[in-house]
Amino acid sequence: MPNSIFQEIIKSDISTLKLEASAINSVKHEGLKGNIREYGFGKFLSKYLPNEWEVGSGQIQDYQGNQSSETDILLYNNNHIPPILFGNKGFYPIECVSYAIEVKTTSTATEIKTTIDKFKKLQELRSMNNNPQLHRLYFALDSDLTKETELERYKKYDSSFYTDPSITIILVIGKGYWYYNRQVKDNKWYGYWSFQEASIDNYEVAMLLGGMINTLNQGKPQFGYYILPDGNFKIVDSKEI
Repeated sequence: MPNSIFQEIIKSDISTLKLEASAINSVKHEGLKGNIREYGFGKFLSKYLPNEWEVGSGQIQDYQGNQSSETDILLYNNNHIPPILFGNKGFYPIECVSYAIEVKTTSTATEIKTTIDKFKKLQELRSMNNNPQLHRLYFALDSDLTKETELERYKKYDSSFYTDPSITIILVIGKGYWYYNRQVKDNKWYGYWSFQEASIDNYEVAMLLGGMINTLNQGKPQFGYYILPDGNFKIVDSKEI
């Protein structure tokens, strides 16, 4: 059973994240407003990251000189190939990055398509690791959707939705949390998307956090056991690949 103290503290941090984002709605400069919200989500994540992982921002590169677009937030490991930093921005070897994150005030079709294009460039980079795990997260504070789900909209724009999607994790506060994975069933490979519905206290953000920390901390005691309820995810879309 999850630890209620940890859960309540995280709920408080989620509430603070939302309140701080709402407090700057009147800021006219969209770039500045976006930077402040990126900082807010980065601050939220950094409180819970294992010591060897840090929050950064900038451009991911590979050993052949290929470059990604500028990425809002990166989670990188200082024990791997070190980045070159200029203040809080820099150039990050792909081998040291585990999460690339785009943060949006409101999810729209344009933002989805822009993020797909950004992450496609990232997918073209080559890692020296045999099996690199670079997770690509689309995080939004709200959405302009009223009928279809965020996953249904995303599916329309990514032709590799089942095989190698540009975005592998989607979270829109108040709408839900989706993630992509592959599995073998009856000797056949399937690409599938799992879903965690939104809750009144926006605990879907805590579900995302727990999954991220578990991924970063593989082979060690799992933080997720302290905060994650059992069995809440369901597969909402899948296809043989």
